[in-house]
Parts: sequence; C-alpha cells; structure tokens
Amino acid sequence: MSKSSTTWETVGYIYTIQINLPMRRKHQPAPTGHFRRVSDIVVPDILFRSIKTGCSEIDGTFSEIGGLIPSQVILVTGNPGSGKTTICSVVGSRVATATRRPVVFLSYEMSDFQLKLQAKKMAGFQDLLVSTHEFHGEPDGIAQLFRALDAIGPALVIVDSLQKMASKMAHGPTRGQIVLVEAFTKWAKKTFVPVLLIGHNDKGGNYAGPAFLKHEVDSHMNVWVDRDSGERLFSMSKNRFGGNTSEYMFRITGNGVFVGSEWYAEVDRRSPEEVLEIVMDFKKASGARVDWPKFQESAQALIKHLNAKYVDKFGSGTFVGDPSKVNLTWTGKRAFCSYTTGQINLGRRFFEGLTDANWKNLGYRTEHPYIQKFAKNKEEAAMWAVIHEWVHLWKGYQRHTSRMWREISRIAAEEAWIWNPA
Repeated sequence: MSKSSTTWETVGYIYTIQINLPMRRKHQPAPTGHFRRVSDIVVPDILFRSIKTGCSEIDGTFSEIGGLIPSQVILVTGNPGSGKTTICSVVGSRVATATRRPVVFLSYEMSDFQLKLQAKKMAGFQDLLVSTHEFHGEPDGIAQLFRALDAIGPALVIVDSLQKMASKMAHGPTRGQIVLVEAFTKWAKKTFVPVLLIGHNDKGGNYAGPAFLKHEVDSHMNVWVDRDSGERLFSMSKNRFGGNTSEYMFRITGNGVFVGSEWYAEVDRRSPEEVLEIVMDFKKASGARVDWPKFQESAQALIKHLNAKYVDKFGSGTFVGDPSKVNLTWTGKRAFCSYTTGQINLGRRFFEGLTDANWKNLGYRTEHPYIQKFAKNKEEAAMWAVIHEWVHLWKGYQRHTSRMWREISRIAAEEAWIWNPA
C-alpha cells in the first residue's frame, strides 16, 4: 500500500489525515477462482447471427442487433382478441420464408379451419409445421416433445398457449406454466432455437398466471388494442437483448397483416380508382355514428391521394415540404395538425361524435357555409375535416380565416368525386 497525507488549516487548528491507497500496477494479474474478465468470455458465434423477419419494426424490437437472437425466449402477453397469436404467426411465417427452415407452431387454441383461414391472409403461414398433439397431457410428454423438436431442427418454435398446455398437465394450471417456461428456456439455451410463448391476460389486464414468469424469460412483449384509435399495438416491456421499446401498430385485413410502415406503403400503392372505391364504401356505411374503421381507411387513402396529386404545387414554401413527413395519428377528441412534426391527428372521439343530427355543427362557425356547400351528411363532413387538416398543414395557415376556408373549398371542388360521384 502507498501512503498519502493531506493537511489543511482552520482557525486555530491544523488537521492532517493519512490515507492508505492501493499500489498502482501496470498490469493487473489474471483473475483466479470464480472471476474472469469479460474479454476472456467465449460465446458461440451463432448467437451473433440473429434471425431476421425482414420487417424493421419487428426486428428492431427483438434485439439491438436486429432480429431474434438464437436461444431467445419471449413471453407474449395480452388481452383476449388483442392479436397475440396473429403477431406471433406473422413472425413465424416470415422466419420460415427468410430461413427456409421449418418453424413449429404448437397450436392448442385454433381449430384446423381457423389455421387454414390464417394461411389465406398471411404469406408463409402455410409452410409452418403445426402440431395439435397434446404432449403435455402424457407421462413424460414434455420430454417426448423436445425429442420430436430435436429431430426437426426448427428455426423457431411458437407455443399457443401456456395456459392451454398447463391446463392439461398433472402439475396443475399454475405450476404447469412454471414447469413449461423452465423447460422451454432450458431447451432453447441448449439448441439455440428461439421460442415465442403466448400467454393470456385476465379481464383486468393482468397476466393469468405467475407474474414472475415475465422475469424468468429473456424478453416480454405486450400486445394490446388502443382505446382511442382501435389500432392493435405491440412493444417490449423488458428485453435482455436490447432492442427498442417503441410502440408499433399492426393491422389485420382480408388482404393480409401489415406491420407498422407496411400499412402506409400498402395505401401508397392504391390507384385513384381504389381510393374512390374506399371513400365511397365509407360513405355508404349505415349507422347513427361514423363507422370508425372505414373512416380510418378512407382518411389514409384520401391523404395519400392528396399528397401524390398536389406534391408539386405544395411541395415548396410550406412547413412540411415532403409528403413522406406526413404522420397520421388517431388519439383523443381533437382534429389538429403540427407544422413542426408533420402530424395530422384525426382523433377517434372527435369523429365518432359526428352524428346525423349534429354534423352541420362541425368546425368553426364561419366555416359552416363552406362545409355545407359540399357535404350532405356526416360521412362527407368527416371527409371535409380531413381535407381541412391537410390544407392547414400544407399551406401553413396560422389562423382560421375566410382565406383558409376558400382554399379548402378550392381543393374540395377539385375533388368533386367525393361529393358528386359519377
């Protein structure tokens, strides 16, 4: 040990303190016993070869290097109907396509018919290896399951669901979940095969099983339906492999499942005829209130149409200047736009509040004559509101004036097909 002393003086007193400091060494000795340097740790190269789905939102969520880490165990939880099985099916389908290796889907929630329907709307799902055999209900069944999986050598295993499997086990539904998580984790670490474990929440939104299971796995993904927008969302609440914790939308349609930016790319590809068909379908919707899902689709299609048609005219000298910066959101009870971010918010509660009785009160009082010149019902009034926010953003009006109403009217007149379809 080396010695160092420090002296200081106060009024009337002098203090000296001696400190023993460790000797500095040019080279630290090699650790012994139970300790080792991080630089000396050797891990299999396969762990650095992540399994990518080809979707940036999904891959960025799974890990900081992008994609599933071999041996990663992910618990996917959510309320009934939130889309847990669907998002896991998307992952499985894309992994099967990307790796050209088998993906195993242990299905104890869906019937054969439902599995066939899933395959119709999801490319690659038809190639998954599905098993409904209840290994877990048999003596030594879990060991049999892993021997069967070893023989296949899958790229990924999906379990749907932990509760369904545990309900048939001798351990009971609670202890059974613990046994399953421990067994799948041990197998995943041994084989370097990632596993998605689907688990249900109860009616109160809490996990229907031992809560500590979320801490036993590598990652925990939440899947839910946003109350305001009605959109299905997913994000990671915990991940030992990094990755981002952003919330991403995924939309289930008759034409497929679209994750994040894929939906907007799909809308971009629509022809003017398809846009017209979507808006006309929305206008035909019956009911006392605006049909929210159809309105969302119509609003997206209409804004993409306007961006494409008027980009040369509005693309310079505006607050946005680039149609790719326009960001649609759906929260709350307001419709507004933001010049700084390119956001157009079409609040769900705002539009669902439109009825056959009150739509003429939409907007500002000085705006009413302009709206009623074009709109004849609540659906057309909703379309006017979309154009209103779009013009507001692109032209950068600071105030709601008659000049702004005239500009919206000019665009509305050019889009006469909305109000007077041939």
